[in-house]
Amino acid sequence: MSKLSSWEFGAVVGALIAAGYLYRTRQPGPYPLPPGPKKLPLIGNLLDMPSTYAWKVWAEWGKIYNTDILHLEVPGQSIIILNSYDAAKELLERRSAIYSSRPASVMLQELSGFGFPVCLMPYGELWRARRRLFKKHFNLSNSSVLHQPQEAKYLHRLLHQLLERQNELISLLNQHSSILYLPTWVPGTKFHKVAAKSRAHASKLRDGIFENAYKKWSTRNNPNPSFVSLCLENYANEDDEEYMSALKDVAGNVYMGKSPASDSTCAAMETFILAMTCYPEIQKRAQRELDEVVGRIVYHLTPMSRTCRISRQSSKRLFDGNLSSLEVSNAPLQPEPHNQTIPVLYIQGVPHTSTAADVYKGYCIPSGSTVFFNTWAMLNDENDYPNPQEFRPERFLTSDGKLRRDDGVRDPADIIFGFGRRVCPGVHIGISVIWMTAASLLTVFDIEKALDADGHPITPSCEYDSGAVSHPLPFDCTIKPRSREAVRLVQEINEAAEGTD
Repeated sequence: MSKLSSWEFGAVVGALIAAGYLYRTRQPGPYPLPPGPKKLPLIGNLLDMPSTYAWKVWAEWGKIYNTDILHLEVPGQSIIILNSYDAAKELLERRSAIYSSRPASVMLQELSGFGFPVCLMPYGELWRARRRLFKKHFNLSNSSVLHQPQEAKYLHRLLHQLLERQNELISLLNQHSSILYLPTWVPGTKFHKVAAKSRAHASKLRDGIFENAYKKWSTRNNPNPSFVSLCLENYANEDDEEYMSALKDVAGNVYMGKSPASDSTCAAMETFILAMTCYPEIQKRAQRELDEVVGRIVYHLTPMSRTCRISRQSSKRLFDGNLSSLEVSNAPLQPEPHNQTIPVLYIQGVPHTSTAADVYKGYCIPSGSTVFFNTWAMLNDENDYPNPQEFRPERFLTSDGKLRRDDGVRDPADIIFGFGRRVCPGVHIGISVIWMTAASLLTVFDIEKALDADGHPITPSCEYDSGAVSHPLPFDCTIKPRSREAVRLVQEINEAAEGTD
């Protein structure tokens, strides 16, 4: 049999691509595809795909085409964008039976070893087993046994080090955990080297963390309970390979995702610090409310201050992680809808995949579509957040100062933690970490604008970078202890914590 010439081979490949494109974009029965930019032959919307700030482009397209659902096409892939809460709620939650899987990634999940993160697993029994194991030990009723002592330990060290080290606020938020770092995949000669390095990193996260915890449990060398030790104590059959595999997967996920300084948590804290820097009057209101609950610390000026560069890189109930008896409004600490000065923090949830063809608002959603929900567009929806450009934490409060529970203003947590069966199972942990860190910082420190060489306040630009998790661009602020009593409190707490290590 003669070999195909390069021209003939190219023609065959081109024909296959064209056939695939025509198959993907053919008229799906009586229903049209959702609106979107015009598709070009063979490449579809490849040239339209935004390289930066995609969420803003998607929101703008929604206005142009007067729709909350968009359709894009790139070679071999149908993409759906949901720009409204109602669309995401209807499809990803009410129709979750066909919208709960994840897009497949051969490079990430198979070649690079990152097949164990539960958030990336396709919908099925493997995913269900791991989610059940996580929720059993990290549900709202008993997860405090595992995570609140770690949060308190983190806060003790953070507050103490802020007294000692200058210019390192965000790096200190980062310091007490390991943030999952996934390299940028660059096709070419380095492909196998990148995959090999990633596999080694994935193995360290999954197997190394488990083996270390298992060793401590088996030798009874760790008096503090851990997720692994509790699972092993409650399950005697260590020869069950399926259970042990699930335990390793979930332990790796806990190490990556529960950290107080995970990327999304760190971005949220950067945004909080930015807001407190730009809105001192709101900071003072929050501090007054905290003082009323956790005990007022006598104020007097101290010469101690810390000026920090923000970049990527009283009551012991609060600092010990016991929130059950604190009745402080969450409103000043809630994620705030878009503001001209402080844009909404953008965190892109992991996309879903449709496992069957569907119809929504008269439009066909092809089976196998990758479905993105645009949190930025939802948090800027004026129907849910009147005057979203105004920074008004009180929008989340009733007239008597209670946290609103009605339908007047949607709780941002209903959006940012995902939808349906793939909603983040550690929602309460994430909220607890952010709440405790923010409340502790405000109880002990004043956050102010830094001064330039002439003594004038430096107003932050309040611009954000572009990424799956957007961070404020570097800005200057001053961190200053509120009183000598605050300094002594932090030092005493730190000394007590060191004595228990």
